[in-house]
Amino acid sequence: MKIKLLISLVAVLFVTVLYLLYLNIIKKPEIINDWPILPTFTPSPIPTISDSTAGWKTYTNTNYSLSFKYPFSSWNISENNGVISLVLKNDPGFDIEITKGNTEFDISKLS
Repeated sequence: MKIKLLISLVAVLFVTVLYLLYLNIIKKPEIINDWPILPTFTPSPIPTISDSTAGWKTYTNTNYSLSFKYPFSSWNISENNGVISLVLKNDPGFDIEITKGNTEFDISKLS
């Protein structure tokens, strides 16, 4: 009786081992990919900000604590007796004068 029980256990064990080998070696398990498909994102380029005064020169006067950019091709700048003059090259009749202590600005003189 003990021999029959031992043979039965060995047979069940043998069949179980064969079945497991069949599942892992002969019949490969199917890989189920249930991950959601995510869209790919392409980063948009960073817009560049152009400097409209990139080619301009900078005028600096330390006595007046004054500094500004101007288009060199359009203006002539000169200093004479404490007066800074900006003269439009295409229209010499149009000019701007800067004097120390002058805080008035009259827009009507520009027309």
